[in-house]
Amino acid sequence: MNGLDGDGKRQVHVAILTPFLSYNFKADCEGRKDGKFEARVAILETTDVNLVPCKVFADFAIAGQSTLGEMEVYVLKGSGLIVARYSKFYPGNSEYTHSSPERAGYSLDIPKKEYVVKDFLSNDRVLEALLSRNEERIEFAVDVFNRWRSAPVLITPYLKEALRVKRNG
Repeated sequence: MNGLDGDGKRQVHVAILTPFLSYNFKADCEGRKDGKFEARVAILETTDVNLVPCKVFADFAIAGQSTLGEMEVYVLKGSGLIVARYSKFYPGNSEYTHSSPERAGYSLDIPKKEYVVKDFLSNDRVLEALLSRNEERIEFAVDVFNRWRSAPVLITPYLKEALRVKRNG
């Protein structure tokens, strides 16, 4: 399913499962002056009310933490899909269910800042690490990404469990 961009790098299919990333998110990202995002990342979904099965084909997902969103992530738990939480509750527990990000099934916890998501999804090291499904590569890529960030992307203990599941691809 993964195509190649103009530089011969694999395209990353990302399911955006939260309306809290603006409806203009894809257009904003594609409009970046560097053009990298458009070539590397294919957005499969842009709201959590669009329940088409494309999540199954995603390499990575970003989900909010509404009550519905949290239930959807919990259902995906065990599928091996790496899901990042994009929530006002960063870095704490959900105020809806009192669940920690890892207990709910999130592998990463991203600050609720749209520019952080855009930067994360246009970072080749991060994208390659996510595609590799190698825990050490992901940890290193996220660590490098986080340098000089006051609110870093966090890796939850659930990442290890998600990576144990073999996915088609």
